[in-house]
Amino acid sequence: MKKHVFWAIVLLAVLCLFTACSATTAQTGELVLSCDTNANYTLTVGEEVDFTTYFTITKNGTSVPVKTSMLDLSNVNMDEEGVFSVKLTYGGHSCTATFIVQASSNPPVDNPPVDNPPVDNPPVDNPPVDNPPVVTPPADDKKPSSTKTTFIDKDLTAEEGGIVYLTANTPQGYDTNRGVQFLQSGGLVTITSQNSLQGVTSVVLTVATNAETGMDVRVKVGQTTFTSSGETTAHVNKTAFNELVTVSFVSASEADGKMTIELIPTASKKSMYILAVTHTCYGEVGGDAGYVMEDQVYDENTVDKTTLPEKMLDYDGVIGMPSVGTYPCLVVPIQFTNTYISADDLERLDLAFNGTAEETGWESVSSYYYASSYGKLDITFDVQDVYYADHRYSYYDQEYGDQDLLLEVMASLEDKLDLTQYDYNDDGCIDGIYLIYSAPVDYESDDSIFWAFTTWYIVDESENQTFDNMDVYAYCFMGFDFMDEATDDEGTTIAVNAATYIHETGHMLGLDDYYDYYQDEGSNKGLGAADMMDSTVGDHNPYSKLMMGWVTPTVVTATETITLSDFATSGQFIMILLDYNGTYFSEYLLIDLYSAKGLNELHADVALSYLYDGEAYGVRVFHVSSEIDTPYEGDDYASFTKYNNSISEIPLIYLVEADGDKNYESSPYEDCCEADDLWQAGDKLSAIFPGYTRNDGARVNFDITINAVSADTADITITFAE
Repeated sequence: MKKHVFWAIVLLAVLCLFTACSATTAQTGELVLSCDTNANYTLTVGEEVDFTTYFTITKNGTSVPVKTSMLDLSNVNMDEEGVFSVKLTYGGHSCTATFIVQASSNPPVDNPPVDNPPVDNPPVDNPPVDNPPVVTPPADDKKPSSTKTTFIDKDLTAEEGGIVYLTANTPQGYDTNRGVQFLQSGGLVTITSQNSLQGVTSVVLTVATNAETGMDVRVKVGQTTFTSSGETTAHVNKTAFNELVTVSFVSASEADGKMTIELIPTASKKSMYILAVTHTCYGEVGGDAGYVMEDQVYDENTVDKTTLPEKMLDYDGVIGMPSVGTYPCLVVPIQFTNTYISADDLERLDLAFNGTAEETGWESVSSYYYASSYGKLDITFDVQDVYYADHRYSYYDQEYGDQDLLLEVMASLEDKLDLTQYDYNDDGCIDGIYLIYSAPVDYESDDSIFWAFTTWYIVDESENQTFDNMDVYAYCFMGFDFMDEATDDEGTTIAVNAATYIHETGHMLGLDDYYDYYQDEGSNKGLGAADMMDSTVGDHNPYSKLMMGWVTPTVVTATETITLSDFATSGQFIMILLDYNGTYFSEYLLIDLYSAKGLNELHADVALSYLYDGEAYGVRVFHVSSEIDTPYEGDDYASFTKYNNSISEIPLIYLVEADGDKNYESSPYEDCCEADDLWQAGDKLSAIFPGYTRNDGARVNFDITINAVSADTADITITFAE
C-alpha cells in the first residue's frame, strides 16, 4: 500500500454530529475537571497504572469518562524511582496531578530480573512436546480436547481451526518457519485470546529466539497463572536458525477466562518468535476453539427496518435532518465587521447548495443527495440575506463562539421568517441550520472555530431560548473558502466545490465519520479514505444508505448465486448476516459492485485518487457492526452506535480487502485504498482470509466466490456449509 499526502486533511477534521470531544460542542452548563493537585500519589516501580482513575470530569452535572487521549503522559516513567506529573486537558480546561514512584518494599520472590538470573539455579527450559506434564483429569466423565492455533501472518491470523488472538504490540514481521517476530527492544509482548476459554488445563507454546540471552515466557488463563516445571516463568535458550522450541505450562485445576501469553525480553537486541499455541481443556470444544457461527434466521416480514434518524428521534427526541422527503433548510451567510461578502459569493453559495452538475462542475448538496438517495431525499436550501455580525471574526474565535453566532442569527430571523416551515418532521426542532462564515478557514489550529463541523445546541429552557416556539438543535458551521478546495493533490479546481458541505450534511442526517480520529486508540480499521464520510469523496456506501432508508438489501441465508448491478446507479447490494438481532443495527457483511461512474466519477478520475486509485470497477465487501448501546454515553468520542472507527476496539465499518491486508486502512494515519482492495473474478473469501470470523471469534459458515465482474454487473455465489 502506498502513502498519500492528504489534500483534504482539514476536511477530515470535520466534527461528527455526535462527537463530544471538541470545544465546539455547544452546550450550556458548568464544566468541572478535578484531581487532588496537592496530593502526591505514591506508585511502585514497574506497576501498571491506569492514570485515568486519578481524574474526574463533570459536565452539566453529568460525569464524563476520562480517556487516555485526554492525558499528557509524556513525563511518565515507571521504570525507576522519581517524581513526575500527568496533565488532564478537556474542553479548554486542565488540571495536573503529581506522582511519586518508589521501589517495591516486597518484590516477588518468583520473578527475578530477567537480565540477572541466578547462575547456580538456571531455569528448566524446553521440555519436549511429546512428553507433556501429567494432569489429573476431573472426576467426572469429561474428556480432554486439544486445539492448536498456528499463526499464518504477522497479524496473528489463525490457521483454520484455531482461535483468535490479539496483541497491542507491533510485530516486526513474519517468518514462515519461526512465526510472528517481535523485537526484544520493543519490550514485553502480551498476546491475549479474543474470547474466554473454558476448562483449560495445559498450554504448549511453539516459540524461538535468536538472542544470546534467550527469552522468558509466561501464561495465564483468567486469574490462574500456569506453571512450567513448577515455575511461573519459563526460560527459552537461544535457538538455531529455523529451530523451534515447545514450552509446556499446566494448571492444577481447570481455568476459565481469556488466555494471556507474555514474551519477555532478556536483552535489547535480537528477536522473539511465536508460531503456535496449543491448549487442552475439558469440554466438547474447549471454549471457543473451533466454534462455527450458527445459522441466522431472517424473516423479511418481521425485520425492523427503522432508520438511523428514526432511531435517534425515538431516543429522547435527538435528531438532525430527516433522511427521506422533500423539505427546505436554512442557509445563512455571515459577514463580520472585517470581512466582505460579494454578490458573486452569494451566487456561488446558492449554486453550492441548489445548483446543477453543469453549474457546479460536479454536484450541489441538493443534487448530490437526490442522486445518492435515488430520489428519496429532495432538499432545497433557502439562502438568506447576509447576516452582519456585530464584531470582527476574531471576537467569536473562542469556545462556544459559534453558539453565540447561532443565537444572534436565529434572533434576527425570527421577525423575518416563519421558522415553523423548517420543522418537516414535527419534532419541535428546526431540522437543519447552515451557518456559512466569511472568515478565512483556519487550516492549522485545532482550537479555532473557523473550520468545518456539525454540532448541536441544547436549549436552556430557563432562558426561553426558542424561536417561533421552535428549538434549535443540529447545525453546521462552515466557511465560504471550502467552495474553492481542490479536487486532487495537483490543485485541480471546479466551478463550485460543495464536497465539504455534502460531508457535513451526512452528519446532519446522523452519519458518523468513518476515518480514525485517534491514531493510538481503537481498532485502526476503516475504509482507507474511499468514502464521502471518510475523505469527502465519491458516493455514500451501502451501510450509510441502508441507515438512511434509501436502499433495501438482498439478504442471503442459504447457498445462492446473485447478479448485482453497479451500486451507484442501482442501489443493489447483498447482506450476509453474522450476528443478527432482528434489526439492521446488528453485525453483518455487505457486498456491492463499485464502479467509477455517477457520483464516483469526479473523484475517481483525479491524480492519486482515493477511490481505489481510480480503478474502473470491482466488488466491495464491508464488515459492519452497527449495534446500539447507550447512545452518546461513555466515550469522549460519542457515536449513536455502540462502535465507531476511532476509539472502539471493534470498528463500526471496515473494508474487507481483496489483497488480504489485515490493516483495513484507517485514514489519515494508515495507507489509503488501492485497486487490489476491490474483489475481482476468481477471488474467494476462504482463499483470501482462511477461517474468517465474526466479532466473537466464531468462524463464518459460508464462503463468497466472485464468478464474474464488469463495470455494469457482478456475478457472486454465497455458499453455506451443509
